[in-house]
Amino acid sequence: MYKFSLAILVLVVSCGLSEEEARNRCKISHAGSYVLDTTRTERALLATDSVGTKGLIIIFNTDSTFYTNMRVAFLDDTCGFWDAGTCGFESSGKLYFKHSPHIISFAPCHEGDSTCMILGKNISTSTSSNYWFKRI
Repeated sequence: MYKFSLAILVLVVSCGLSEEEARNRCKISHAGSYVLDTTRTERALLATDSVGTKGLIIIFNTDSTFYTNMRVAFLDDTCGFWDAGTCGFESSGKLYFKHSPHIISFAPCHEGDSTCMILGKNISTSTSSNYWFKRI
């Protein structure tokens, strides 16, 4: 009985990550380069972007910075900081722009995903637009 109780205790302690550990694991999981997925993103959203989005790449660095290879209408800047969240539904990721007060949410944030989705123009608005990206 003692061995069984000890095994359960070890399992419970080892599986429970602190929020900081969960955020760090999620950040490491999502670090990398992503290209706009024009097949999954709604055509209407791409048509309204007068700057053009073909070939848009966003790079998430492990030091919590990000940058893009071009300026687009649905992102306020080409660089800034990102928070990966905790790779679950409880805390989606957020983009903080270097030269803008807006915060944009991105999801789904699941560890190991090869896609991410940028939601809306501003996290405080009720409307959202889904721009899909895939890892390259």
